[in-house]
Amino acid sequence: MKPETIRKRITNTAKSLNQNDCQITSLSQFCKSLNDIFMDKKIYGHSKRVQFYMGTMYDQMLKSQAFLSEKDKDSFKGFIRERLMLSAGLHDIGKLETPDEILHKDSALSDEEFDIMKKHTDILDEVSEEVKADNGKDFLLGAREMAKYHHEKYKCTTKGYHGLSGEEIPLSARMVAIVDAYDAMVSERTYNKSDMLTHEEACKIIQKDAGTHFDPSLVIIFLMVNEQIKDIYEKNKDSYLMNNNKHASAYKPATRESLDLPLKV
Repeated sequence: MKPETIRKRITNTAKSLNQNDCQITSLSQFCKSLNDIFMDKKIYGHSKRVQFYMGTMYDQMLKSQAFLSEKDKDSFKGFIRERLMLSAGLHDIGKLETPDEILHKDSALSDEEFDIMKKHTDILDEVSEEVKADNGKDFLLGAREMAKYHHEKYKCTTKGYHGLSGEEIPLSARMVAIVDAYDAMVSERTYNKSDMLTHEEACKIIQKDAGTHFDPSLVIIFLMVNEQIKDIYEKNKDSYLMNNNKHASAYKPATRESLDLPLKV
């Protein structure tokens, strides 16, 4: 399916659902309507697992708000679990328009290819603006924030795609950044299994990059539920859910040799 055809389908579907009064219903129907394209592009499994991880993170955050800043506590009050999960499942929707030869390339991307890949974070933002222009409603607001900003870096010398840092990055996008990177590290790729890390290796890397790539408060919460996260992956890693997208995340993990720190939970 051509990118312009996919964009038209995404936009038209969103416009038709934007008439609903219930955002959760609109999000649910929107996700289901695009499942076939997510499967064709081989990113369905990754997107669904990220959705489940976010539900687990949300549940722990309800109990652990002491770790959050006052600003993040206020943001969290506006979260609804189901809406958060459905929105998280759309974080990579822009990759539906990414050419397969880039999305599934099994070697490093060129600078030009990487620039094309980075555009996937802007697609839902563009669609959402067009949809909102119709009647002022925007059931994609939360999803567009996650999609646009999940590749930002918390406090790194090198910036993310849009140059935001710290709490400039929406709380939901900072959450997605962690679980997106985790799933990319532990996922099996049919053509290259040597890239896979174990659950413990992935958790150690996330712990190591707390405060630089990832929000340190959210890393603490992630590590509190790391066994539940592992269980979600193990139960949803079947072949039809596999993440065959080589470039599932822009996050560049450390090598195994650097993982000499104990995992702190």
